[in-house]
Amino acid sequence: PRPASVESIRQLTFEARLNYLENAELGFVETRQRLGHFEIELENSDSFSADFTDTYENLTQAFPIATNVTIPLGRYAFRDVQLQYSFGPQRPYSGEMSVKRGSFFGGNRTSVGFQQARIEVLPQLSVEPGLSFNWVDLPQGDFTQHVASVRVSYSFSPRLFLSGLLQYSDGSDSFSTNFRLRWEYAAGSEIFIVYTEERDTDVFDRFS
Repeated sequence: PRPASVESIRQLTFEARLNYLENAELGFVETRQRLGHFEIELENSDSFSADFTDTYENLTQAFPIATNVTIPLGRYAFRDVQLQYSFGPQRPYSGEMSVKRGSFFGGNRTSVGFQQARIEVLPQLSVEPGLSFNWVDLPQGDFTQHVASVRVSYSFSPRLFLSGLLQYSDGSDSFSTNFRLRWEYAAGSEIFIVYTEERDTDVFDRFS
């Protein structure tokens, strides 16, 4: 609905969802997730949202979630809350800032992120930075998972486009690159040149 009494608010959104997965062969619930979503969209196209998630997982097999940290099989129930502010696409810069906090497989998880960002430097040049910080405390061990990325896109012409993605993850000590050149040499006909590389090393050690 749109509140008539507040001019700065364009729309209010309320949403609830239920995801349910059952093992039909063995007759038990594998995953159940209840989600509640509330969003305020402003007249300037910015928006603020709050999400509540209630999750149940029945793990029949242990799985490694990080180096030297394995989640044992068992039944887990955890909840989290996420707050997010999104800058509208009408700005020369856009993106989503978020913070999440809650329980997680018998422990706790805190996440802070800046995602889907876009900065228009020139009409033909844009930069898309991204940051994600995750702190996880579990009975089996604590770990962090931080990811930094940047995508640069440049349009030489409506038919010639170059983009490059650089990404670093401290959890896996990996640094990856991806470059793609797209050329539409005729209507409906395109040529792509792609280069991808990933290194399992801490790239910052080279400069220490």
